[in-house]
Amino acid sequence: MVDDAKLLTCIQQLEDLVRLLKTSKDIMIHHHINQFFYMQKIAELKILVDQKQEVKQHLNNIDHFIQSQYNLVLVEYQRDIQWLEVKLDSLEK
Repeated sequence: MVDDAKLLTCIQQLEDLVRLLKTSKDIMIHHHINQFFYMQKIAELKILVDQKQEVKQHLNNIDHFIQSQYNLVLVEYQRDIQWLEVKLDSLEK
């Protein structure tokens, strides 16, 4: 898996390259390096980074919901077990 920091650094370097290519008038450079390939990849990577952040946030929300449901059921379970133990003890006597 690509580290987020490395990915952002890569995007920055690609953007720097595209800026350099935009200002360059040398035909040989433009013949050898496809500026539009890098522009497309920058856009794609930015979209993927955004989607990854959205998924992370969604998973975080799910984790919080799971935690709250777990806490709720645990409290109810403990209360019911406690009641049941008292009830069973009173039936034995």
